[in-house]
Amino acid sequence: MTPTKASLIALFSSLVIMTLGNGLTSILLPVRAEIAAFSAMDIGLMGTLYSIGFVVGCLYASSLIRKIGLVKSFALLSLLSGIVMLGHTTIADPILWIVLRLFSGFASACLFSVIESWLNESSENSNRGMIFGLYMVINLISQTGGRFGIMLDNPNENNLFLLAAITMASAFLPICFIVAPKVKQISSNRFKIKELWKLAPVGVLGNLCFGLCTGAFGSMAPLYAQSNGMGMGGIALFVSAAAIGGAISQYPLGRLSDRIDRRLIIALICLAGSSLSVFFVVADNHIATLFWGKPLFANVSGQAVLCILSLVYGALFYPIYSLSITHTNDHVAKHRYVEASSTNLLIWGIGASIGPFISAWMIGMIGNGGLFLFMSIAMLFIGLNSFYYFYQRHPFTKHVVSKENDLCAEGSPRIPETAAAAPSIQA
Repeated sequence: MTPTKASLIALFSSLVIMTLGNGLTSILLPVRAEIAAFSAMDIGLMGTLYSIGFVVGCLYASSLIRKIGLVKSFALLSLLSGIVMLGHTTIADPILWIVLRLFSGFASACLFSVIESWLNESSENSNRGMIFGLYMVINLISQTGGRFGIMLDNPNENNLFLLAAITMASAFLPICFIVAPKVKQISSNRFKIKELWKLAPVGVLGNLCFGLCTGAFGSMAPLYAQSNGMGMGGIALFVSAAAIGGAISQYPLGRLSDRIDRRLIIALICLAGSSLSVFFVVADNHIATLFWGKPLFANVSGQAVLCILSLVYGALFYPIYSLSITHTNDHVAKHRYVEASSTNLLIWGIGASIGPFISAWMIGMIGNGGLFLFMSIAMLFIGLNSFYYFYQRHPFTKHVVSKENDLCAEGSPRIPETAAAAPSIQA
């Protein structure tokens, strides 16, 4: 086994452990908060502070990695995540939990920056789509598995919090036994969003779209399922089906994007997802009753259809993230991968912070179908822009890149010396 493969196996093992804990936390905290009679505003602020912490973490992740390296950074942050989780066992107080979520968001952003920087250092343009697709598959499956951990014990007790804390704190163990890839000298200058936009606008737009959609879907999809008559099991199945669909499609789409222009794939799946979103809008009980005088999918068979369509929908919008950051990293110099990863996550965090508020406003206007109307508009906008940049910037033209900065604009790919004779290089 090559050192690169061993490194990736260890990293993915740590990712599984970490996301199992995150998945359990994501469902345990709101359930326990409701049992403790937290207000809806308190629960909403927990999510908002998590997003703020995530954005702050994106700003400081590259500095942390530059000072102590990948392995030490991951170990420190996983231990911090476990300690923060233990803080929830002291007292069920809204203010305390809101503050703790701020630290959780910070740790999560830095952890994902470490992971994505590690993956960038271990991949090339020819296989980056496949590796990041596999990364998202593992992430989604582990998150989904962690959510079912809520069934192991009474959420009103502290045992599940202890389990989540132990899981998150021990996530660094697998990577302690391997040698991490050497990170190129990290610049102290931040990778500005404007700078990233000049390199790969489709990557920036796609990443923002993913943040908007996942932030809205994660917060509001349970309300949509509940309004269509689903019980707790149906709600969990509806939300999990989307994640499962995303896990199924990540790898094949990632492989495909290593062979044809990633922007074309982003455009196609965004437009397909936008079209499917319209069906969910029409299928909402409130809107269906207004137009047809009765709900269309309130019975068991109708709810099963919605869950199947949720799986298809997740297969379309979850890969947007891996495709977008892969496309962006194709145009980033190797010595700036860490800064680029932090900026990518920052863009996602901005979208994830805004998405729930806009979708909530649209839900207030037209009912729970407003969630999918918002997602439809976002995906349509990104899809059309992706087509625009695909046709405006030639995807397969070769250009020799200056050795001074090893940086190129979208449509002018950085060509490795070993691949200089290849028939066409992925843009």
